[in-house]
Amino acid sequence: MRIKEIYSRNNLSVLKYFKDENIDIYGVWYDFVEWVDQNDLFDEIVKHIDIQVENIDHLHDIDPSVFYKLPTEIQEEFFEHYKEDVIPKMMRDFPSEAPTSAHFSLNRPQLLNRKTWLVHFSDHARDIAANGFKYGIDDIERLGLTTWMSDSLKKYGGYNFAYMADDRNVRNGKKYGKEFVMFQNSGVHTYHYGDEEDQVIFYGPEVDYKKIIWVKANYDSYCVMPHPLNRHYGQDTKSGGIFCSENVYDVISWVTKNWQQYKKILML
Repeated sequence: MRIKEIYSRNNLSVLKYFKDENIDIYGVWYDFVEWVDQNDLFDEIVKHIDIQVENIDHLHDIDPSVFYKLPTEIQEEFFEHYKEDVIPKMMRDFPSEAPTSAHFSLNRPQLLNRKTWLVHFSDHARDIAANGFKYGIDDIERLGLTTWMSDSLKKYGGYNFAYMADDRNVRNGKKYGKEFVMFQNSGVHTYHYGDEEDQVIFYGPEVDYKKIIWVKANYDSYCVMPHPLNRHYGQDTKSGGIFCSENVYDVISWVTKNWQQYKKILML
């Protein structure tokens, strides 16, 4: 009997977000009210929402769910305006404020298998291996340009990014950090327009830190290290690591082929 895999609700939420073409009216209510005002649609809107609204400013304060009481043609006109006018303007003037869907497209319609090897670059790879992914962005709508966000917005944990281990763009990962970690996990496979590369979005807090493999930068080489909290830690540090290479692909390949043999050292 085949056992059905259970995937995280958080990763599924991201996948659903990309598949759902509807716009979250709660997140764009301000833009809707501005659109109503610019097109002199206030009286027409009030006719359909069954709520007494005195003026356009008052419209800002009511529950956005009334939007779905409006005629379909009005809803569609606003959605078209938002996608064709508002988002391009945001991407030009305030790209970090643009919704995630403006920065990414979905590469595949299902989650990655949870046994997929992922690679995450960071200047704090050792801390990630020791403590897990403690930082991240929890708001699905704000994943477009997380590198622009302050640490204070990331301190509660959330979504992070990685490459698939066989991705040719792994060689560019050092722009995100001088070291990296490797682990097996599910995620949403996407393409990021600005970075011009495939990226996997995954929910960091669900990755078991005991199974994260630390790869340290050692001058011009990458070295696979014992887990920072492992009782074996230190036995290979004098030689620089268990396996080292200047070629990041060789290191990644070594991990995926040999991790089980060295599991007692690489993991907890």
